[in-house]
Amino acid sequence: MAEGRGKNFRILAERAPGVHGVITDGISHGREIDEIQRRFGWVPVAPVTAAKLDRLTGERVAEKSGPLTTVTVDGCTADPIELWYYGGRLVKRQMVEDGTHQLVDLVWKGTLSRRNKDGTFRRYVEYEVVCNCGAHRMVHRESTITSAEDKARKLTRGENVRAIPPGTEPFDAIYPFRSPIEGEYGRIDDHLPLGRARSYGAKRILLDLVGHGHQVNSYGRFLYGPGGERRHEAPDLVQRDAA
Repeated sequence: MAEGRGKNFRILAERAPGVHGVITDGISHGREIDEIQRRFGWVPVAPVTAAKLDRLTGERVAEKSGPLTTVTVDGCTADPIELWYYGGRLVKRQMVEDGTHQLVDLVWKGTLSRRNKDGTFRRYVEYEVVCNCGAHRMVHRESTITSAEDKARKLTRGENVRAIPPGTEPFDAIYPFRSPIEGEYGRIDDHLPLGRARSYGAKRILLDLVGHGHQVNSYGRFLYGPGGERRHEAPDLVQRDAA
């Protein structure tokens, strides 16, 4: 993990033991996502960098993909199922009538973690897999953290096998919160004199930011309440000259 981000994550883990996950972006590489899962047991919610972008539009034209493992379903005598990763999620590679292969989406079922004896964590993702004959199905569990065997074949699971992959309902519900968070960081920075802190010392700066957070949360609670339904109109905060 990059030292700067690693240090910040360690501080957060120490001071906020109730954290269950972290929203990040493409700046966090697969090895860093591996470390977040292994060290803290957190669920990372982050997009996957595209394998190729359109130079003119910036749109994604190719996703990172490759073979992952082969599985069989109990009771099925058809060929084993080839599981691949594609854009952070698991897919099934199967042959079609013209003799070519295609990648078929699988149903994401969820993610879970287990704690190791040394205090670290291991994390898994589960998908529903339908056999090649179509008559049998099972829930397949796959690790999301890179192992020694993965390193030998140059596979980084943190990048290619996401616990909550893009396109799933939880990802679509959680990841948009990153935009308001980034906007809030920018707003705090814009209010500082020349981008500098308004307090001396780390503890005073932290107290200042905690106070700012309470102010923002209180204002939101006033407008929407704990249930999220709007209760009041925003007050007019523009100072007007007295008549």
